[in-house]
Amino acid sequence: HADLVGLLVKDETGVECGTVIAMHDFGGGDLMEIRRRDGREILLPFTVATVPVIDVSIGRIVVSSAELVAATADAAPSLEEEEFLEGRLEA
Repeated sequence: HADLVGLLVKDETGVECGTVIAMHDFGGGDLMEIRRRDGREILLPFTVATVPVIDVSIGRIVVSSAELVAATADAAPSLEEEEFLEGRLEA
């Protein structure tokens, strides 16, 4: 999987979504870690349904939009995290 790290990630419509920064295998199936364009990092299952296209020769991976939306929602900061980041809540 090392050849996937650094590849550009796009959704099915061609919108650039981020870059693969790591591949993980914790025993329950491979996971692909992506750094989104907004800087957030998400994990996606490395399955045919989630990652229907891998083209190493042109440096591109296509991922399911639905999986991206679900993973991004899971990675969204909590209200407490947002308040801390905005300086309204002390550590």
